[in-house]
Amino acid sequence: MFDKLKQLNQLRQIQKTIEAETLTHEKNNIRDTIDGKMAIKELALDPARSPGDQEKVVKECINEAMQKMQQLMAQKMAGLMQ
Repeated sequence: MFDKLKQLNQLRQIQKTIEAETLTHEKNNIRDTIDGKMAIKELALDPARSPGDQEKVVKECINEAMQKMQQLMAQKMAGLMQ
């Protein structure tokens, strides 16, 4: 039983560590910042771009940032679970 509590405590610690992470990604002068909860914290657009072009780049930028955050979280979890 104490092993289960210890594992639960460890999982909570991992969750807190991951949620505290932030990642900033930039593509074609458009920048976004996401946190470990996969929420967008900041989005900076390039006013020199057309609205259609901005929409395309924003989608790409967010998707790439989400993928990088997922990879970062997987690495952290692998390191903390050892």
